[in-house]
Amino acid sequence: MPHELSSSGTSPWMKFWKASQWLFYLSFGLVMLYLAFRGTDVAAIGKSIAQADYRWVGLSLLVTFLCHLARAWRWNLLIEALGEGVRFRTVFLSMMSGYFVNTAVPRLGEISRCMLIQRESPQPFAKLLGTVVTERIIDLVMLFLVLMSALVFQFDLLAGFFSDQLFSPLMLKVTGILSKVPIWIYAGAAIALAFGIYYRLKAKEKAKEEKIGKLEELAFQLEEGLLSALRLKRSVLFILLTLSIWVMYFFMTYLCFFSIPATSGLSVGAGLALVGIGSLGRSVPVQAGGMGAYHWILAQGLLLYGIAETDGLALATIIHATQTLFYLVTGGVCLALISFFYPKKSGS
Repeated sequence: MPHELSSSGTSPWMKFWKASQWLFYLSFGLVMLYLAFRGTDVAAIGKSIAQADYRWVGLSLLVTFLCHLARAWRWNLLIEALGEGVRFRTVFLSMMSGYFVNTAVPRLGEISRCMLIQRESPQPFAKLLGTVVTERIIDLVMLFLVLMSALVFQFDLLAGFFSDQLFSPLMLKVTGILSKVPIWIYAGAAIALAFGIYYRLKAKEKAKEEKIGKLEELAFQLEEGLLSALRLKRSVLFILLTLSIWVMYFFMTYLCFFSIPATSGLSVGAGLALVGIGSLGRSVPVQAGGMGAYHWILAQGLLLYGIAETDGLALATIIHATQTLFYLVTGGVCLALISFFYPKKSGS
């Protein structure tokens, strides 16, 4: 029988912590937005946005909708691998509701969509969360492949950008942090890893004897969800859906190029590179899908193709604003519908 996670008993400190996180993400996003637009001709950017051909943007949003239908189908294949599938309607409504939540509170949508789908699914929350993490890992691999493909075909143009703007600054920060870490922390991490492996093996033995505790049970459920991709009943369909999702990701951005004259002549290769670059900006955990970070990194990427910063920021604003509006409207409607179709039972 479907079940819900209990939401009662939230302490004031927990509420304060969640509010602090929300304010931090929002502040960080606003700072990034300010840095992206600082020193630019805001009036010229506004003019480009006002004069854009939104028929192309509308076509892009249609592709966005189709893309998320494919994403819901793919997620249902992972849930099906756990032993029992869910109606497609439930999966789609839960997933889009999660995107709506993510727009306001980054990463909370992954949790909320698993909670919402439990209104029909009998699967434990930890298993469902494991399938979502698996999805994210697969998409991370696909993003890496997109970036590598763009780098192979446009090495002369992109090598310097990735090196100077992304990898070198990141490596400097990482090596700087690691060089300051005391040796005893590395030793402690190695001991913790060894203990974790030992504990996992012991827990597996206890599981055979049905003597595991609640925490161990949750860990096993999460692991089962993570490994759901290895138990797919329709693996070929899963691969085809993953490829189609990323093809549609490409067109979600590329079609918007034609909305303003400055970017309408960009090649398919440029589109491939900018989809990857833009995805890096969207992955920054701030409100509204990488607000500020997406604007900055896409504008910087467009500079490589001779597109002025004002035009780059105009395009980034058009894509980001319309996509955010899509998630707010579609996700909000889906959240209302799932509450209507699957009302929360009193006392659950």
